[in-house]
Amino acid sequence: MHFQLSHVWFDRISISPDVPEHAETLESIGWDVTNFIQQHVVNTGIPENHIIVGGFSMGGALAMHVGFRLMRQVAGVFALSSFLSHTSSIYQVRYMTAVHHYGGLYTYHNLTLIDTLVPNEWGQYTFNRLKQLGVCGEFHTIPNMLHEMKGKELRQLYDWINQCLPPPV
Repeated sequence: MHFQLSHVWFDRISISPDVPEHAETLESIGWDVTNFIQQHVVNTGIPENHIIVGGFSMGGALAMHVGFRLMRQVAGVFALSSFLSHTSSIYQVRYMTAVHHYGGLYTYHNLTLIDTLVPNEWGQYTFNRLKQLGVCGEFHTIPNMLHEMKGKELRQLYDWINQCLPPPV
C-alpha cells in the first residue's frame, strides 16, 4: 500500500469521532488563524462581531475552534461537511450562550451515506452537542452529496452570511 503526505489544518490520528483531538497542532493553527484575523482584519478597523469564520471538513472544525474558543465575539461560524471529536475541547467551554450575537452556527451535511469520510451522523452529533451548550444554529442536509460542496449549498451559505452580519454602523 502506498501512502502520500496530506496537507491538512491540524494532525489527526484517524478520522473518527472517538479519536481525541491532537491538541498541540490544533491549538497552534487556531492561534495562527486568530492572529492572522487580528492583524489583517480587526486591526484594519473591522470589529470582531462583523467577522464570520468557516470552512469545509477539517477547515470547519478549525473554524469552530476559532469561533467558539478563541474569538468568541465573531458574528458566526459555518462548518460544511464538518465535525468535532466526541471529546472536543470546545465542549468544555463555559458560557457558550454569550457567543455569536447574530448568526450562530451554520452547518451543511450530506443526507445519505454517500459521504463515508464524515458521515451525516457525526455532523449531526456535533451540531446537537453545541446546541445543548447554548449555540443557536442551523443544520441543513443535501441529498446525494459526496464529501464535497455543491452550488446550492454555497448559495444558501451566501444568504445566511448576508442575514447574520450586523448592519453597518
